[in-house]
Amino acid sequence: MRALKVAQPTREIGRNYVKLVVPLRTAPGLNAREHWAKRAKRVKNERNTVRLFWRMPWAQWVAGQMPFVVVLTRVSPKLADDDNVVGALKHCRDEVASILGVGDSPADPVQWFYSQRQGPWAVEIEVRWSSHQEEKASK
Repeated sequence: MRALKVAQPTREIGRNYVKLVVPLRTAPGLNAREHWAKRAKRVKNERNTVRLFWRMPWAQWVAGQMPFVVVLTRVSPKLADDDNVVGALKHCRDEVASILGVGDSPADPVQWFYSQRQGPWAVEIEVRWSSHQEEKASK
């Protein structure tokens, strides 16, 4: 059995953004053909992994900084079709929305963007908020 190459976890915190690199192998999106029990286990693992790497003292503070722009990047050895990238990151999106205390519908105060690049398996999660929102909160 070959060893799975995954990225090293990293966290970067800026004035108006947080960027996490979560070592996670995502499913191939809409093309995944798997038994319902295996899928349920995989979904639970993806969501728990994202939540585990999000646990930090500043997580509650970030949740109060609305509106958000979230960029989810799928990093994998091979590139996928655009629609499969969105499908592969669905459960990560659901968990990020849950952590931020918002829904993931178009009516919620979050804009979602997706990208992909080649490299060792990972999901990059970048959450940005308006710096003028941050200034209002400090006044």
